[in-house]
Amino acid sequence: MKKGKHVLMHKPIANRLYEGRLVLKTARQAKVATHLLAYGSGTGNGLIAERIKEGVIGPLREVYNWRNPPVWPQYTEIPSDRPPVPKGFEWDLWLGPAVFRPYHPHYTHTVFRGWYDFGGGSMADMGIYSLWPVFTALNLSAPLSAEAWATHTCSIVDNVSRPVDNDFSYPTGCTLRFQFAARQDMPALDLFWYDGGMKPRLPDEIAEHGIQIDREGILFIGDEGAIKAGFNGQDPRLFAKGENKPLRMDENSPQGGSRSAAGRGDRQSSWLQAFKEGEPYAGDAVRTAIWTFATGGGYYFFHADAGQETVRTGIMGYDPYILGGDKGTYKRDWLGHASQFFNSCLDNLDAMAPHNELSSSGSYCLADPGREYVVYSMIGSPATVSVNLSATTGKTLNCRFYNPADGQFEPVFRRTGGSSHESFAKPDERDWVLHIVAK
Repeated sequence: MKKGKHVLMHKPIANRLYEGRLVLKTARQAKVATHLLAYGSGTGNGLIAERIKEGVIGPLREVYNWRNPPVWPQYTEIPSDRPPVPKGFEWDLWLGPAVFRPYHPHYTHTVFRGWYDFGGGSMADMGIYSLWPVFTALNLSAPLSAEAWATHTCSIVDNVSRPVDNDFSYPTGCTLRFQFAARQDMPALDLFWYDGGMKPRLPDEIAEHGIQIDREGILFIGDEGAIKAGFNGQDPRLFAKGENKPLRMDENSPQGGSRSAAGRGDRQSSWLQAFKEGEPYAGDAVRTAIWTFATGGGYYFFHADAGQETVRTGIMGYDPYILGGDKGTYKRDWLGHASQFFNSCLDNLDAMAPHNELSSSGSYCLADPGREYVVYSMIGSPATVSVNLSATTGKTLNCRFYNPADGQFEPVFRRTGGSSHESFAKPDERDWVLHIVAK
């Protein structure tokens, strides 16, 4: 990145907090495009989280996620033999900034995940896919506390079995508990992770239906029920009020499961475009700032040309000098798209005000409740947008998605008003604007 090269990589970005922060800082300073291949994963669990926020199991108290890994040899001793470095393999380059150690095949290829210096263990390997949408949809930040219980190994020393003091590799199996503070409208939460064959005990309201715990999966427990699904949210089932039934998802959403809502081709085209344009497509700060500010009730003043100020309320035009350089072109386009939307596409902008309490997490809502709604859903937010439309009872809703990156609308579709938690599936994993007009 310091040489100006764009970076595409897989997890983990780093296995030390300092290193992770340094990656972000360097990318911003170098102004390069970056992409994490695991970005936007686990959409099935994101859809489940949205239903939970609608109250299907009451206040959420616990989340359990379990997986069978490690699926690599989990070594408990540092190798002492010294095999030769394979021809053509640059061991120093592979080590990178890690503390030097002699080459050994026990460190390389898939096995790197099992060592503190190189990987993040089973949770970093697979938990990112299943828990990414749980963290984003439920507004989980840093936990208040973390506990771990792990397997250990022993060795025979002077004919006596003694535990191995292991401070270099991850265990064969472990259980982790993270405690999170209460958030707005959500109580305190415990999140448990299991790997290496360890699994949680199913609560009685699930076990009484003769359900067996699977090899891997996820379990959400609330005050009024539970939801059990596959690891990434496949085939979710709702256990509430003595019933066992499939969890209804939004009619326009997939029934959970895949690592990404977008196809592989779309994801590749997104980061290829970002590399060509030199701008990170995921979480783009400029476009996000434009739309979060606008839907927050703010307005911009731009001048149309040097020395010629245009003073109007709302989102107005753009200044070709404001960003400068070739890289500013598409950013100015984004300002123009926002200007067109707010000045030409709304029924009554003057009657609208910020109402973020009406929309789901990761989104901003500008509304004239009962008449018109604009919801901006950021990149990295859940695959569905939920809106409280209880003020539209008895009305028909004309709905459409607007792409803030290219200024184009998706086809109009209709819903019946009145729902307090109406869900809308975004066209893909990027940021989108949902426009709803009640008639």
